[in-house]
Amino acid sequence: MKFRSSIAALTLAVAMTACGESSDAAGIRFYPLKEFTIVSVLDGVNKGTKTTHVRDWGNRYVTIEETTLSMMGVTRSEKKRVIVEGADVTTIDEQAKTVTRSVNPLYDDVVKNLEGKDPEEVGREFMIALGHKPTGREGSFAGETCEVWSNAQFAQELCATDDGLVLNIVSNMMGMRLSETATDVRRGDGGPASAFEVPDYPERTAPNIQDIQKMMKGG
Repeated sequence: MKFRSSIAALTLAVAMTACGESSDAAGIRFYPLKEFTIVSVLDGVNKGTKTTHVRDWGNRYVTIEETTLSMMGVTRSEKKRVIVEGADVTTIDEQAKTVTRSVNPLYDDVVKNLEGKDPEEVGREFMIALGHKPTGREGSFAGETCEVWSNAQFAQELCATDDGLVLNIVSNMMGMRLSETATDVRRGDGGPASAFEVPDYPERTAPNIQDIQKMMKGG
């Protein structure tokens, strides 16, 4: 099974981002595929659609989501794009028409851990380190076969293909069920150039970890 570090990114739902153009030049690859697109349906407390366009062996990607979150009697709709290029993360709120730029604090560690290593081996080791275990079961989504992994700590199961594409994620923590299921997989399609373009909306910069720590200390 050819797992990649980016699988862990989906699992954690935190900034485990891919490397930029300079890393690609150094030979770091997160997938054996240069580009692909996955279209998914989201269900549970957060319903909607998600499209992920990946380019440059996973070094650049964008996620496009249109969702409705329903929790404790409150409903909120969102339409956003998140563009990741190296350590830089750009979040575009299509409803508020704003752009938020941030920096992935784990970027340097990710690059350091991948340098000189086989990304297939690193990805699998990272999955195991996070508490994921292979179940011995297989799943089938969007006409693809995938291997099911489970994580008791996150109350989660995910299903990934031999080339590291995550086709299904299901979690159920504290009674809140979330699922992401692929309905279309397009290898060789990295998405339109427009998906990676940043509109001319008002911009702000999100605080980094150092800024947050300083604010917490009252500095």
